[in-house]
Amino acid sequence: RVSIARVLFGSIAKFNTIDTTINQTSTVSSTFRSLLEFCSIEQFHHRILLISSHLKRRPLMPGFSFAPVLRENTFSHDGPVDRNKWDFDTGTGGIGWGNQEAQYYTDRIENARYQGQRLIIEARREDYGGQRFTSARLKSKHAWTYGRLQIKAKLPSGRGLWPAIWMLPQTQSYGNAYWPDNGEIDLMEQVGFDPNRIVSSVHTAAFNHMKNSQPTNGVQNFFILLNIAVGGSWGGQKGIDEGIFPKTMEIEWIRFYQCTSKAPVIDPPHSTTRVIGIRSSANGKFICAENGGNGPLIANHDTVSGWETFDLIILDGNNVALKSHANGKYVCAENSGDGPLIANRSQVSSWETFTFVNRGDGKVALVAVNGKYVCADNFGNSELVANRTSVDSWEAFDLVPHWFYRVDSF
Repeated sequence: RVSIARVLFGSIAKFNTIDTTINQTSTVSSTFRSLLEFCSIEQFHHRILLISSHLKRRPLMPGFSFAPVLRENTFSHDGPVDRNKWDFDTGTGGIGWGNQEAQYYTDRIENARYQGQRLIIEARREDYGGQRFTSARLKSKHAWTYGRLQIKAKLPSGRGLWPAIWMLPQTQSYGNAYWPDNGEIDLMEQVGFDPNRIVSSVHTAAFNHMKNSQPTNGVQNFFILLNIAVGGSWGGQKGIDEGIFPKTMEIEWIRFYQCTSKAPVIDPPHSTTRVIGIRSSANGKFICAENGGNGPLIANHDTVSGWETFDLIILDGNNVALKSHANGKYVCAENSGDGPLIANRSQVSSWETFTFVNRGDGKVALVAVNGKYVCADNFGNSELVANRTSVDSWEAFDLVPHWFYRVDSF
């Protein structure tokens, strides 16, 4: 099983290119090629983007040219890994490296070495450090912001194995500095119980993005990780075949290319309108403009269609208006906020203006004209009304971008 993974990384405005093909050449071998272009990693939702073989390839972003910074065609000597180029993660990590993995990572030559002009990572069945298996997890000393990375590797096979070629940021600049606040790029992952599929994915924190938003400067240096995990929450779903060991991943070459021209960082076009669904934290349901917009707003729908879709219109600062797709009218806090919210106005004035309050936990609150918070009263079973002076779950909402709940928009 030979895998060639290729990723173009940096900050280039949007998740622009996905190209994955798996050509089965025999029952035990496959070829994988993946090319990704992406921007600030913080523009993605925390859910994994599974890249499947039917996705259409698009042209490369113009304006790039590359020159090799480091090229390792062969690992020229047999022996230990070059510590000037690689570090090791060792031990069991927290909760099996966060995945309930069964191996103990070491920096021993038995688990990682140069051999036969290849970098060898070997997973072994042996009792070590309180675990039943050993393996290695290598991290590149160097990290890059813009460029292209190519790796040719021969993957191991067998139930319970979880080889990966991936990237993490060099610094933890955002959120609580916990995974996945600062992002993860998986060039290649495979689980042994599913030998004919290779997965590429992008992980981030659960940011409450709106379409075309660019909330942070997410341009960060990323380094490479190479490892074979054993078992774990994904790799071990079908158990571990202890009779297959030892197993190796062989890295034939790694090539890094640096941009010789400045990579374009393109801000998304500014827009004052975002198309959203609004989900209440009171009951997890979407806000609906009942009866085609003729009824008050209430959190009572599990999915989003026209009655549950709104234009979020940024007026100035944190002041916004909401226009219902049910009838094309603006949401109003009737009777100076003392009445229920209803989409019944053709123009925006004070009753149709709401102040957007970011709670800092990925959720938002809305303040109406009376200075009170909009509430999904009675666990979301009552009509929305602005009647609260503080924020709890009944006053908290998720703004879900239309491209997240509309699968056909991908």
